[in-house]
Amino acid sequence: MAKVVARRKIEVQPGRGEPEGKDAAPLALGPLPGYTGYVLRRAQVALFENFINAFKPLGLRPAQFSVLLVVHANPGRRQSEIAAALGIRQANLVGLIDELDERGLARRKRLEADRRSHALTLTAKGKALLKTALAMQARFEQHLVAELGANEHARLLAALVKLYQVMVELNSAAPNGVTAARRAPRKAAKPARKAAKPNGRPRATLHS
Repeated sequence: MAKVVARRKIEVQPGRGEPEGKDAAPLALGPLPGYTGYVLRRAQVALFENFINAFKPLGLRPAQFSVLLVVHANPGRRQSEIAAALGIRQANLVGLIDELDERGLARRKRLEADRRSHALTLTAKGKALLKTALAMQARFEQHLVAELGANEHARLLAALVKLYQVMVELNSAAPNGVTAARRAPRKAAKPARKAAKPNGRPRATLHS
């Protein structure tokens, strides 16, 4: 059964870190608390800590849980497709599938049309474990909704999805990052000089 870790009330002032002791002065974090990436990272670490502690009896890590869920929703799809859907490297997915295969939770099957590719499915044991894991995750999501409120929880998810879409488009348009030094704009080419008139007289043409 999933355990929801009790909240530890921490007072973090803007621009201040968590104190290590009663007498220790909090560290100044500067503008970090105002940076989207920093706040997201802190929230992710806290979420994953709760997940790892709660799912330890099942022997599941966040990445394994995601793979089980997506494979179950898309039985028989290629490893490359699952990797792309989860946004992870195919080489990393191979390691995850190896672990799930060794535990008897997932199976690979070579595709007849392409012997280099493998289709993924869950075993009965894998489906049973996923069912338990989904029930545990549902209880945790209910806890978040109770803490944040249904409307704020929905807005948070919508904002994160929008942030992801914005960053995908931004990374595609600016692969070096928007903070990378920009090259100075090229100067406009100077207009070509007019040909000098020989002896100060205009050159004769066919129509002259």
